[in-house]
Amino acid sequence: MAESKKDLFDFILGLGNETLPESSRKNKKRTRGLPDDKSRRMLAETYLKVQHRLWPDLVKAGILPEITEANIGEMAEQFRQVFLSGKWSLFTHNLAKPSWVALAAAYIRFSHDNSNPRSLDQQLELTLKKARELNFFVPWQFVFADFAVTGMTAARHGYQLVKNLMQHGPKEVDCLVFDDQGRATRNSIEALHLGNMISSCKKRMVGASDGFDSSSDYSKIMLHIFAMLHEMFIIQLSAKVRRGMGDAFSLGKNIYAPAVGYKLVDKRDKDGTLIVDVEGFVEKIRITDEVEAKWVCDAYHWYADLSWSLIRIVRMFNDNKVGGSINWSCAGVKQMLRRSTYRGVEYYEMTKQVCDPDSGAIKTTNKPKSDWKVREVPEARIVPDDLWERTQVRLDKSDEIFARKRKGKTPSRTELFPKTLFRPICGDCKNPMSLGRSGKYAAYFCNHGRMGSDNCSFRSYKAAGIIDRAILDRISREYFTEEFIVKVVELANERLQSTPKSEAIDGISLDRAIRQREQKIRQLNALLDCTEDTSNLQSIFKKVAELEEKNAAEKALLAEAIKPKQVVPNAITTKEVSTLLDDLRALLNDDVGAAAPVLSALTGPVVVTHEPKEEGGKPEWKAHFMLNAVPVFLFLARKRNCPTAGAWDLLNVGDWTIGEKVELWLPSRKQSKK
Repeated sequence: MAESKKDLFDFILGLGNETLPESSRKNKKRTRGLPDDKSRRMLAETYLKVQHRLWPDLVKAGILPEITEANIGEMAEQFRQVFLSGKWSLFTHNLAKPSWVALAAAYIRFSHDNSNPRSLDQQLELTLKKARELNFFVPWQFVFADFAVTGMTAARHGYQLVKNLMQHGPKEVDCLVFDDQGRATRNSIEALHLGNMISSCKKRMVGASDGFDSSSDYSKIMLHIFAMLHEMFIIQLSAKVRRGMGDAFSLGKNIYAPAVGYKLVDKRDKDGTLIVDVEGFVEKIRITDEVEAKWVCDAYHWYADLSWSLIRIVRMFNDNKVGGSINWSCAGVKQMLRRSTYRGVEYYEMTKQVCDPDSGAIKTTNKPKSDWKVREVPEARIVPDDLWERTQVRLDKSDEIFARKRKGKTPSRTELFPKTLFRPICGDCKNPMSLGRSGKYAAYFCNHGRMGSDNCSFRSYKAAGIIDRAILDRISREYFTEEFIVKVVELANERLQSTPKSEAIDGISLDRAIRQREQKIRQLNALLDCTEDTSNLQSIFKKVAELEEKNAAEKALLAEAIKPKQVVPNAITTKEVSTLLDDLRALLNDDVGAAAPVLSALTGPVVVTHEPKEEGGKPEWKAHFMLNAVPVFLFLARKRNCPTAGAWDLLNVGDWTIGEKVELWLPSRKQSKK
């Protein structure tokens, strides 16, 4: 093949209109810092109220929408989409003479879940007022925020968006406004990087509360001082928190949320009166939850004495919603079996966490045992010492076995994946299925269903070869026929003929008219400069405004006229489609690494469900997907330099598809052999 597999893979991925579902961990990372729906709506409402008060002329001009529930909801959804996409959107207007000097962007943030979410609204109001003082207008598209994310790391979605806007956004965006320097970043090095970036872009950075302004002569010195003070504040605060938690641990107080098997209740004195701390909060004490504690003891017994696997315990816990959770995992159960609190001993400062300021990744390292703090908590004992010891022995043996396997040459899942043509999606939990083994055959199964997490009940296996053969057979029967070729040619050409053509615009005449009006405007301006009597100039002002408004409208038309026109594509012929199908057949017969991305573009996500064919029957696997050969035909046409490549490109951009939704029963191993 002349085209490399990597090029093919990248091209097909770029053309695909659908993406695989994200895992819960990836989704959590993607949404980290996104304000919740209520906070987004409050932000949008605050923005409209403040801007309506500060810019009444823009309300009349229609630049600022009315304060209605519908508009607030639309703005909140727009904020969400921009945050998740990682791409800022443009602000456009139709004003001939805007009342602002330049546009500005606003960035707001607060650090912790326990902070007041209204802090974002208060910061937004301050930044909008400061921008108005400088005669900068902040459009809603240029408001960015991070919700409950520390300022010590630069890996914040809202922060990266506003930095990208200042670097690569429109020239009209001249200023970045925040409440104070600490809202942008509390890391001294990142603060200097930000100041450097703003300076190199020849733009401005202003703090609404701390008086910082990068346009002042001493801004660099102020930036160094602010950066040092903010980082010093964080260092001192962290030290105070560690010292306070260490003292609380030594005094026997609760410093963590109660684990499974315990619960917190109000602390009372001998007379039954609630005990209140110095801050006015009712003190809590940890007691044993008898119901949950029985599950904990059972888990230790099952693992140590009955040799249950972690998976079996996970299923039992998820089925019975132990601790109110249905998301137990092997790691969670193992952590429970290692927890020393159940034997009446607690440790503190066993690990140390270090946050990467650039990526935000947190690395946890173990401290030496000599640095651990320890306390006896006999009232928290749930598991007897002998049962605890038997459990630890079996866990240690398991860790030793898996460590030996990791050192061996056992292939990982990522190494096995290229050997399969399709990776199905579980229809229950919408997660990609895992590749394992059923006997000597590679087989797909749902890991969430196996553990009973995410309310997934999909627990059966299906050989990867059976899935591949069944779907490939359906593709062959659907595509490699004369009827399909005729159908493609007829429908594709019909779609091309129905594509609207843009009207021709006389750019030469428009340019001439614009130049003539500009000449008249210059003449009128010269007349105004020479006129001493200013009592009757309204008619001249009005004429100049009309000419400028007319020119602005026709300049927009002229810009449209000089755009490259879409070339009418060649009609698609049966011979060319037949040739492309031959190329497609050759690709599918190539090795799996080359064929898998092609098939992914052909079918989109393959979702499998587990349901009976008929009432009362045994549940079987059923695949659901959408066949679409357009992106593949486009790739193959470009590769051959076919004259129809433009036609396929137009069809692909227009999201036109060939085929329909497919529902396919996947046979069992016995049926497959027949």
